[in-house]
Amino acid sequence: MQMEQKIFMRSGKNRMKRERVLNENGPFLTLVKDKCGNAFGEKYLDFIRENNSEQYWEDFGFKYLGVFQGMDSEQILARIELCNAIANKAYVSAIFCALSREEQNADKAKMIKKGQERYAAVSDFSDAEQESLAEAVFIYLADHISKYDEMKVYQLSQKKEVNGWIYNQPVCNKEEQAFGVIYTWPGSISAESELMERIKRAATDVGVKIYWLSDSGNILNDKQLETDQYATGEELQFLITLHYEDNKALDTYYYHVLWNPPEIPLGTDYYDGKVVDNYLMNDDYLIYDAGGMSNHLKSILINKPRNIDEASCFVGSFPGSVVKQPHLENPKLFYCGMNWEKVLNKSNRHEGLFKLLDETDKVCFYGPEEVEAWGGIRPWEGYNCYKGEIPFDGFSILDEINKCGICLAISSDIHRRAGAVTNRAYEACAAGAVIISDNNEFMEKYFKDAVLFINYNKNNPQDTFNQIMEKYQWIVEHPAEALEMAKRSQKIFLENFTMDHQLLKVIENHSKRFETISKDLFAQKEEKFVLIVGVVNTQNEEEACEIADSLIRNMQKQYYRNLSLVLACDETVAKSLQNYVEKKDCRIRVSAQELFDEKGSRKVTDGQALHVIQMNESYDYYIRVKENEVWFYDHITTLVRMFEEQDDIVCAYSGVVFERKDGFKVTAAFKKIGASDIYYNGWNDGIVTPGQFMFKRECFAYVPEFVLNCIDGMEHSLYLSLLYFKEHKKFAFSKRMTCRYLYEMRCKEMSVLPKDMQIKYVRGMVKYDLPEGGIGNGNQAVEGVSAAEMAKIWMRIPLKSWLKLRIAQRKWDHADLKTEKGKKIADKYEKRIKEFSEGINSIL
Repeated sequence: MQMEQKIFMRSGKNRMKRERVLNENGPFLTLVKDKCGNAFGEKYLDFIRENNSEQYWEDFGFKYLGVFQGMDSEQILARIELCNAIANKAYVSAIFCALSREEQNADKAKMIKKGQERYAAVSDFSDAEQESLAEAVFIYLADHISKYDEMKVYQLSQKKEVNGWIYNQPVCNKEEQAFGVIYTWPGSISAESELMERIKRAATDVGVKIYWLSDSGNILNDKQLETDQYATGEELQFLITLHYEDNKALDTYYYHVLWNPPEIPLGTDYYDGKVVDNYLMNDDYLIYDAGGMSNHLKSILINKPRNIDEASCFVGSFPGSVVKQPHLENPKLFYCGMNWEKVLNKSNRHEGLFKLLDETDKVCFYGPEEVEAWGGIRPWEGYNCYKGEIPFDGFSILDEINKCGICLAISSDIHRRAGAVTNRAYEACAAGAVIISDNNEFMEKYFKDAVLFINYNKNNPQDTFNQIMEKYQWIVEHPAEALEMAKRSQKIFLENFTMDHQLLKVIENHSKRFETISKDLFAQKEEKFVLIVGVVNTQNEEEACEIADSLIRNMQKQYYRNLSLVLACDETVAKSLQNYVEKKDCRIRVSAQELFDEKGSRKVTDGQALHVIQMNESYDYYIRVKENEVWFYDHITTLVRMFEEQDDIVCAYSGVVFERKDGFKVTAAFKKIGASDIYYNGWNDGIVTPGQFMFKRECFAYVPEFVLNCIDGMEHSLYLSLLYFKEHKKFAFSKRMTCRYLYEMRCKEMSVLPKDMQIKYVRGMVKYDLPEGGIGNGNQAVEGVSAAEMAKIWMRIPLKSWLKLRIAQRKWDHADLKTEKGKKIADKYEKRIKEFSEGINSIL
């Protein structure tokens, strides 16, 4: 008996291992079956399972490249050229070239060689089978590679020379090396609009494609205006956000540039709302300081820790191609600024100093004449040496600095405290000017012997003025030494801070950053099996395939591999649908059920149909997918990570982006849900769509089968309510934005019961399990307050405050949120909500 039990346990483990290998290699094995036949596909699955080493690159050599053992790279490349079934020949060719010709990939190539030798030792396939297998490998690597394998291959690189710089270019499966930059205010003029131009020039100089984008993903034209075209994110290696106003909306890796001292975002009315959320949504950060800005970021990342010690650097400088020759023919002091502190403090930060300089006629002041966005402030009103505005084209400022020959690079207090540097420093270097700088930590570190320093005396403008004029006089009297100093600062700039060089370094370092961040955010093991389920609500075969396609796409793009998809469908379309999906991916199965009666009406609810699947499947975690959801590549893995970190939770959930028909996207939910959110269950309560929630298998036991007769699409709501109110279970928010909800897309769903009936039905099941004090009206500020107390609170709320909120809400409902005006309306609405909530809190 004991021997029989051991054999049974061993066979069970082998079966589970086989299923995991199938899941992890689904896209590849699908192609193997297509090219070599089902029988060989099953044989190759066992072949991989029996020889799995758990070493990625060795297994890569075994299962993908073993068939090419004994061939040199030239022979393989020739075969690729002859294979007409491959679309992206350049990518698969680059993989073989990187492995055979590039020294920096030697360690990986050695492991791959070991896998190939292991393949040769155990393989007994015929020549015909190996020929078909080789074609399947080519097609997989070129055109169907999984996200997991894609990011591993991205670690391979080829040495390239660009503008005199040698860098390791990652092997990328995009048509061309490409990244995106988000501009927060398309069509408007700002410092960021200039930086967009400079980044574009830098990208062009190094041969990398750049997409200018709005935060919704609109592709911007050369005038930085929105077009009707959208990026998905999948065409990009990564995306850079320039401002804390930008939320994550696309399916790609987000970098945020750390350029703002803490006081700037802290000065907003919504810092502890969307500002912190937007910081967290980014995957990674581009950092150049080790002081205030980094510490501010680390403070935010307490909410979702990440290793930023080896973060890439990217500053708001210039490409090396635009630098100008230094000269001092008619030296003047150049200063240009927007005077942020005049907005924050209602006065010019250097006003006393600038008045003294203005009297010398040895200075040229530049900046905006009037700033409408700041209430019509005229920052340079009353200055005789004010020369006007410089075109916001990113480069004209260099001409003006170059004419003056001397640049004042004076930091604001908030920049100095943060260890940040004014962009004037980079502009001065690129323009070939002699730099007079305050004792800024960054400047002293990098430009110690190439800049003239002053001790900025905020309390005594005369003292600061005297120091500046002393430096000015030295430059006039020692032009040769001064020019040498300008050349030294320009040399430091060219060697360390040009935008084109830094962009190349960001690209080169991207695979390492991805690996680092994935350790912080992604599941670290793939032992747990995720069951994805969906319902195909139609009896039309063509329509069934269309619905299935949208569900399959979400599964196939996932970085996490140990998963499969089971689709509940009506018996009338089951056979044709099974034939269709098995060609798409061998991890997909169809559950044939009698969903419709003989008259074509739904016979069972979605809840009942999904229950049948759950009864018949073994899984660790369960999640439903709908056709109006778009899952990002890291959706599943970041949810699984939450279960790894917190053993006591039964549900993990993500943030969600709303997407309209016109492509506009806005954050729908990025919050920790509580009792009132679960009970009231509105989209503004953080519960948007089933696909944002993943449940542990044990949850199935807490949901009686008989309650599913009236649950038709709101299964997640039922689970949340029963688990939270009756079983007192814990949930965890991933603090990741990994799902998009197409809320205007009409799906074939809820055919039996509408949403509002289902919500009432669920509430009825838990109404006597609510906390004794009640749960309020969905606003967390009033959670735990009884209805009687709530009535008293409403009586004490000023009518004016309520009316302001209602007016702001009406404007928000009808605003075009893609425009600058619309975004201001949205900010105003958020401010009114915050004021209203604070008013209630004060009453409480």
